[in-house]
Amino acid sequence: MQLERTHKKLGLRGLEAVEIVENLNTSLSTYQIFYHKVQNFHWNVEGSDFFDIHELTEGLYNESIQNIDILAERVRLLGGVPYYRLSDYIQHSKIAETTHDLSGDNIKLILLEDLEVLLKVLTETANYSIKHNDYGTVHVIQEMIHGLEMMHYKLHSWLK
Repeated sequence: MQLERTHKKLGLRGLEAVEIVENLNTSLSTYQIFYHKVQNFHWNVEGSDFFDIHELTEGLYNESIQNIDILAERVRLLGGVPYYRLSDYIQHSKIAETTHDLSGDNIKLILLEDLEVLLKVLTETANYSIKHNDYGTVHVIQEMIHGLEMMHYKLHSWLK
């Protein structure tokens, strides 16, 4: 396989770079809303699952903030500007803000659904990046996907 890519300023050329940045910003926005929901769950969970969910969500939001940083830096590397306004996150996110039902069972269901959406968005960004030979983006997203798939598996098993 031969790679065709210019490495001037480590960016891609033209329209493909703009479109990859748009995809990355959608992933970034979706991840930001996910992060804030997880943090809300961590702070406000109530019920018999309190300790388990409190610990689970702390790990999730710590991992999320690292992945958000990676996505934002990838946008910069490709010559774009990562979204940074809350209004941009809300507008471009594929995950909606949370409700007030913060029971353990409801939180687990919401997390499972949101992980599925986040995985879909990241997969779409990876597929778009593959199409344009942006293997650096593919690599970082594949690592995120692996971690999120493991979390999805564990939550799904917990809910059974």
